[in-house]
Amino acid sequence: AVFVPSTADMYPPDTLCHVEPSRFSAIREGQARPEFFRGVATIVCKLFNITQPTHAFFGQKDISQCILLLHMVRDLNMRVNVIICDTLRESDGLAMSSRNAYLSDRERPLANVLYEALAAGQALFDKVGAVLVLQLSFVLETYYIAIYLGYHKSICLASHVFERFFS
Repeated sequence: AVFVPSTADMYPPDTLCHVEPSRFSAIREGQARPEFFRGVATIVCKLFNITQPTHAFFGQKDISQCILLLHMVRDLNMRVNVIICDTLRESDGLAMSSRNAYLSDRERPLANVLYEALAAGQALFDKVGAVLVLQLSFVLETYYIAIYLGYHKSICLASHVFERFFS
């Protein structure tokens, strides 16, 4: 069976209670869309209460929503295992979403620019990442050794001064 509630069932006009994820209103997306996270938390909470699932699967594409739902489930002691899944992509690389239907033919290629840039960055990191990490490790290790030697030298000097004047 498929659960297909009506809008009236899910959003009665006399609704008094909502799930208010207060700290999410402070993040950038929450500031741009003030009621959005409250709506996500409320509707998913309602669906979880009605259907009582043991597992719920969400795409990583909406990572802010995933984090919100993980916290909601924990904070409200819900008995559902939220599983974050890899983002599924269209053939052109755009993340699959019902919202893609709202993109015009001109907007669609532009919507994929961020993913293409991140993929290019990942490819570059895969190519030179190990070398970069080794170089950074070397710099940090050298700096740590310099700090340690400086600290050690200061301790030795302090010890010498203490022995000379207070022995």
